[in-house]
Amino acid sequence: MMMGWNMMILLFNLLPIWPLDGGKLINLLFSRKYPFLNAFRMTIVSSIVFLIVFHCISLILTPFNINIWAIVLYLYVALWKEWKQLYYVFMRFLLERYYG
Repeated sequence: MMMGWNMMILLFNLLPIWPLDGGKLINLLFSRKYPFLNAFRMTIVSSIVFLIVFHCISLILTPFNINIWAIVLYLYVALWKEWKQLYYVFMRFLLERYYG
């Protein structure tokens, strides 16, 4: 049973939504082809799309699961905050490259 729970946590963490590890992998893939700011913007937009799809699927399969509602709400708020902080993240990226 513990193996199944750990596998579910692993698969959930690999969803391509930004604060999760899958979102960071998507950001790395976009960063290979595009500049950092464009790649990060594309990551946030694609994360919102994947989160909406995940939310719709979870509404169909388990509409009364309070855990999924809490996680989806957290992910929406985290993505909104990342979108609002987009240029500050870019400034931090530039400063880390400069002062490295």
